Amino acid sequence: MIGAGIFSILGVVASVSGTALPVAFVIGGVVALLAAYSYAKLGACYPSAGGSVQFLVQGLGDGVLTGGLNIFQYLAYVISIALYAAGFAGYAMTFLPEGTGSFVQRLLAAGIIVVFAGINFLGAAVMGKAESVIVAIKVLILVGFIVASVFSVDAGRLAPSGWAPGTDIELVKLFV
Repeated sequence: MIGAGIFSILGVVASVSGTALPVAFVIGGVVALLAAYSYAKLGACYPSAGGSVQFLVQGLGDGVLTGGLNIFQYLAYVISIALYAAGFAGYAMTFLPEGTGSFVQRLLAAGIIVVFAGINFLGAAVMGKAESVIVAIKVLILVGFIVASVFSVDAGRLAPSGWAPGTDIELVKLFV
């Protein structure tokens, strides 16, 4: 369960959590494990190609509430795809000459969406193979980051004494 969010929002998480980034990753990992466990249990209980929509139908029945939640879920996927495409287009811009216009970045983001939509239209078997390749690439990138960072870790920078107070975290400020 490796989503593209780890690449597209890593900078935001790092800026918010600062030197407490490892703690944020541990908390995120626990949440991801709980979500994966829930999906595994639901998938075993309700085997279907419907995925999370099937879980909604099983839990809430086939009605307006389920349909509305499905629409919200669909919109969340659209927003996520746009976020990932924009993030990867931003990364791609670092390989282009300085001064390349923002139009190129938007074109790259749109191109990423078109490519993945095209793969999706080729069918479940092709999409499954593509997903396996993409996950393998993501794992290799993450392992590369880990190996590269092992040689540059300054343990002193990870000490809790360097962490920002919890009240300095933007999300906490919303509720305080």
